[in-house]
Amino acid sequence: MRIFVISSLSKGIRVGQVSRPGRDPLEGLRELARDRRSGASEIFQRALDLLIDSARLGLPREAVLREVRALSDSHPEMVPLLNLAFAMKSLLGWPAGVAGRLEALREHVRSSRFRAAEVAAEQMKGVRRVVTLSWSSTAFETLRRAALSGSLREIVVSQSLPLGEGLQTARRLASLPVSVRVRVIPDSAIPSHVGEADAGLVGADAVLGDGSLVNKVGTLSMALACDAFEVPLVVTTDLLKVDVWGRFRRPETSSCEGLPEPPEGVELACPVFEVVPARYVSTYATEGGPIQPSEVVNRARRLIRSLVGG
Repeated sequence: MRIFVISSLSKGIRVGQVSRPGRDPLEGLRELARDRRSGASEIFQRALDLLIDSARLGLPREAVLREVRALSDSHPEMVPLLNLAFAMKSLLGWPAGVAGRLEALREHVRSSRFRAAEVAAEQMKGVRRVVTLSWSSTAFETLRRAALSGSLREIVVSQSLPLGEGLQTARRLASLPVSVRVRVIPDSAIPSHVGEADAGLVGADAVLGDGSLVNKVGTLSMALACDAFEVPLVVTTDLLKVDVWGRFRRPETSSCEGLPEPPEGVELACPVFEVVPARYVSTYATEGGPIQPSEVVNRARRLIRSLVGG
């Protein structure tokens, strides 16, 4: 059984956003701490913009660090924010020597998703039928490249309830200007379809310090099926999503919106995330190349230090 993990720095990230002229960057960070609608990638990018503005304006270092800590504490499930908060604590040369390093990090974010998708598409050479779930911009870019190359013939997408993000993936895939069959299946049908596929492809919400993967429910059943049928599992993630300092906390709340109401006296449970043990991962293929699970934390830490100085 082979499992490849393909990395990018972001899912759906918007790069190059600039805060509004005259806006207080510290207030902007406070607004991000209250944001419960945006995803991790978007909040991370906006935080970078505000930190660059803070350095350029020469705002007090302690005030900035206080708001960064508050931001990461308010979103403990967003690993890039946790890593950024720890890295910012050891920054030297505030403010003059910091803006350039934060800009380098933003540039890395800009290119890493496409580099990771390129690496993933290389791993998917020869794959004709793939099973995927949920939504990941890097996974989508990987599938787009594989489809355009002419090798990919069929993509099976799990609905990914309770939130149903798989429907967004299927809709986007169906709009590609290529002849690829796209099918949506119930989550419970993942294992049987994996048995007929050449590969599985999923995204990642986080990578834990022991190399295990945190992702949307359904990923564990896909990983177990891949193991049983000896089908490679390709996982899209990025090094900034590695929980370098062990502070990641899975959200306990989830939405059951759209699911049938249970019988009276029966509780409806709708977990969103689950953990795939590291033993199912043979290689992390990141924007920096392939990495063994035992080395993923060290490589992520070195990346943060090289880009930000943390």
